[in-house]
Amino acid sequence: MSVPDYAILGASHATISMLLETLRRVHPDGVRARIVRNTATDDPLPYETPGVETDVVDCGAIDLRVAVARGVRCICGVYKPTVKRAVFEFFEREHAMGIGSYASVVHPGVDVAATATVGAGAYLGPRVVVAPYAHLGDLVSVNRGATFGHHTVVGDRCTINPAVTVAGRCRLGDGVTIGMSASIVDGVTIGEGSVIGAGALVTKDVPPGVVAYGVPARVVEGQR
Repeated sequence: MSVPDYAILGASHATISMLLETLRRVHPDGVRARIVRNTATDDPLPYETPGVETDVVDCGAIDLRVAVARGVRCICGVYKPTVKRAVFEFFEREHAMGIGSYASVVHPGVDVAATATVGAGAYLGPRVVVAPYAHLGDLVSVNRGATFGHHTVVGDRCTINPAVTVAGRCRLGDGVTIGMSASIVDGVTIGEGSVIGAGALVTKDVPPGVVAYGVPARVVEGQR
C-alpha cells in the first residue's frame, strides 16, 4: 500500500508543525509531506514530526501539476489570512494550483455535524466543533478547541485561534482573524479582513478592515 503523499505549500514553521502532527493522527500507518517553499526562511523552529516523512524543496524544483496528477494532495502551509492569500495566488499563478488542488486536513478529534460543510484547503485542529448547517470556507485555519454555532458562515482564508466561540447565525467575511478565546455572540457579522483581539466579546456587527477588541469589543483602528 502506498504512503499518502502531501505537498505543503508555503513555509510557516508554526503552521507546518500543526499540520504534520494532524497528518500523523490522520495517517497513523505513515505519511509523506513535502514542504514546498516559495520564499526563503531562516525560522529556526523545528517542525519534524515522528511518523511523518518530510523533506523541503524550493518551488522551482517540483512540477506540482505532475505531482497532483499522480495523487499528491496540496495543503496550505501558512496561517495568517493575508499570507494565505499571497501564497495561494503565487502557486495558482506559477503552478496552476487552483482551489480544487487543495485537500482539507481535519484532526480525528473534530466534531463536524452531518449538515455542516467545510471548503477546500481548510485546517481543523483538535476539539473543534462545527454545528449543523454551519459552513467554513476555503483555506480556513481553525485551531484547537474553537466552536461554531448553527448556520454560521465563515468566509475564505479566515484564521480562528484557539478556544474561540462563534455562536449561531454569525457571518465572518473573507480574511477575518479571530484572536484566542474571543467570543462572538449570536447573529453578529464581522466584515472582510477585520481582526478581533484575543479575549474580546463581540456583541454587535464589526465593519470591514478594522481591528476591534475589549469586553464588549470596540473598534480601535479604522478602515485600512
